[in-house]
Amino acid sequence: MRVSICGLNFRLTDALVRHVEDCVEAALGSASGRIDQVTVRLDDINGPRGGRDKRCRIVLWLRRTGVMVAQAVHENLYVAVEQAAAKAKDMIRRHRTRRRSLHRTYAVRLDRRIRV
Repeated sequence: MRVSICGLNFRLTDALVRHVEDCVEAALGSASGRIDQVTVRLDDINGPRGGRDKRCRIVLWLRRTGVMVAQAVHENLYVAVEQAAAKAKDMIRRHRTRRRSLHRTYAVRLDRRIRV
């Protein structure tokens, strides 16, 4: 799993980069075999005007499945990173659960057809 981090409208600090890497690794570490690439985009939406305007967008490229995007907006950029990573983790969990249940449902249908 490759992680690339880019900051829009501001400079990235070493502490922020480490925080992003730690959060993404902690949230997606168990699914890293299914993820090709992760892009984290950090953005200050309103610029110097202040307010609730720090955005973190995490884009996941999954193997043989497609693309997923998790996003969070908060006053504090560190909190926005944590929230977006938690959303990405939940998205991966739901995706895996959905695929398993669909696979099992299809297998049961095939099994019923064969027995009849």
